[in-house]
Amino acid sequence: MKTAYESRIFKNLNEFNLAKQCLHERQENLAELGNIICSHHLHEIVGIGLLHKHFDLEPGERLVEEFVGNSSYIKPCSEEECSDSIPYLWKAELAPGGDDWRYYPLEFANCSSAGVAQKAEAVMSNRDFLLEMTAKLDELELANTFGLALFHREAMKLDEGEILVEMTDEQNRILTCAPVAVEQMAQETLTQTLWQFSPSQTAHVVSQCYRHCIQHCFRHR
Repeated sequence: MKTAYESRIFKNLNEFNLAKQCLHERQENLAELGNIICSHHLHEIVGIGLLHKHFDLEPGERLVEEFVGNSSYIKPCSEEECSDSIPYLWKAELAPGGDDWRYYPLEFANCSSAGVAQKAEAVMSNRDFLLEMTAKLDELELANTFGLALFHREAMKLDEGEILVEMTDEQNRILTCAPVAVEQMAQETLTQTLWQFSPSQTAHVVSQCYRHCIQHCFRHR
C-alpha cells in the first residue's frame, strides 16, 4: 500500500489556516484513529499528524528534515540529492482510478539512525493496520485532514516546561523545530499538529500533546 513520493500530493495539501479549521471541526474523531493505532500495538512509534503546508514546493523538490544539535530544520531539497532520506509522514489517498488506497510520503528525515528506517518499515509493512486505518479515514472523510506520523525526534531533549514547536520562515521556506518554554509562548498562537496515544484499561485511548505548530512565527526580511 505504500508508494513513492508524488509532488501533486503535497501540492494539494490544505494551507495551514484551512487545516486549523478542519482540526477544530473534527478533533473529536482523533480517539477513533488512536484506537486503531493502539489495537495494533504501534502507539510507541506512530501517531496522527495534522496534514498541512506552510509554503509551496517547486517541481522536483521535497521537504527534508536535517538535525543540528537540539534543533532540526525542514526545508526543500531536490529529489536527486535526498534520495536516501526516510519518510516520516504519510497521507492516505485513493490511487488514480479509485481502485485502492495508497500511502504517499510527504516529509522525509535526513538521518543515519537505523531506528527511523525500522519504524517506517514496521508501520508501512503492517497491511492489516493500514487497511483498517484507511477504512476509518474513508468512513469519517478525514483523509485530507489527518495522516500517519512517526515519532522520530527522540534525540531532541526537552527540559521541564518545554514543548517542541515548529516555527515557519515562509519567505525562505524553512521550518525550524526546537524546544521552547511554554511560558514564552502565547497559547492562542499554538496549534497541536501531532498526537500520541496510550492504551488504557478500557477500549478508549488517551490522546497526548506531542508537537505544536506556529504559523508565521518569524520572518527574515
